Amino acid sequence: MIVAARLERSLGFRSPRALDLGSYAAALAIAYGVKRFCSTAGADELEFLLRPTAAMVELLTGCAFVAERGAGFFSRELSVVIAPVCAGANFLVVAFTALVLGFSARAQGPRRKGAWFLASAAGAYLATLVVNATRITLSLRLAEPLHANGLSAAAVHRLLGIGVYLGGLLMLYALAGRVFAKRTLSALELGVPLGVYAAVTLVTPWLGGAGATARYWTHASVVGAAVVGAAILAAAWKLAKPDVTRRQPQREPPASPQEAQSGARAAPSACAGPRGGAARGRPNRPSLQCE
Repeated sequence: MIVAARLERSLGFRSPRALDLGSYAAALAIAYGVKRFCSTAGADELEFLLRPTAAMVELLTGCAFVAERGAGFFSRELSVVIAPVCAGANFLVVAFTALVLGFSARAQGPRRKGAWFLASAAGAYLATLVVNATRITLSLRLAEPLHANGLSAAAVHRLLGIGVYLGGLLMLYALAGRVFAKRTLSALELGVPLGVYAAVTLVTPWLGGAGATARYWTHASVVGAAVVGAAILAAAWKLAKPDVTRRQPQREPPASPQEAQSGARAAPSACAGPRGGAARGRPNRPSLQCE
């Protein structure tokens, strides 16, 4: 019981209630449904992700992208296609699930919990567009330099994808932590998005039978190293950060009118001389109060 109480205090959770469990169950169900839908959807079904992503990449690169029915968005200048596999569906699922699981219990009351549930969906969608457009733009800019240094196209795509997605996820989660906790999240609290990321990118494909291929284990080794490295860096940064928390001085409660009147009558005697007058050569000094 003591360990559980300390763990709840460190994570910022209260005792889970039925509404919290309902939020978790709904988030997991929605995440499963979105994951399943996006895994088989085509370019037309994923246009709500592909079109705004292509618009952002066009803004960042200055190269036009044109919609091609059934394929995605094609750029003749760059000779690349933003296809359904580039929609960022995994990041959308991970971001939404992490935000709900990590902060739903901190919202007070059913209305705030419902509002945070909807805000998590909206925030995850917007973050997916920004992070995915950033990843695609970096891939276009850095693919040739990295490939010239001996990295294959698949390796460049994998490294940039993991780095940008994981970094964007932690930044989004840390921003949400600042909104709720008004402080920097601890390494233990950052375990929520890291755990969700590992579950969606590693456990789910393994359950689907991808573990029988060598390509999965290559990808899993890179993802696992990135998750462990991010956890170590977060813990090291938290330990190295100085504690700047200051204790606020405690203020005494205001005195009642009777106490204030009696104190006003007794105050002149504190600085009075032997005959009731002010002591000569000694200026009146206010009494020191220790807070």
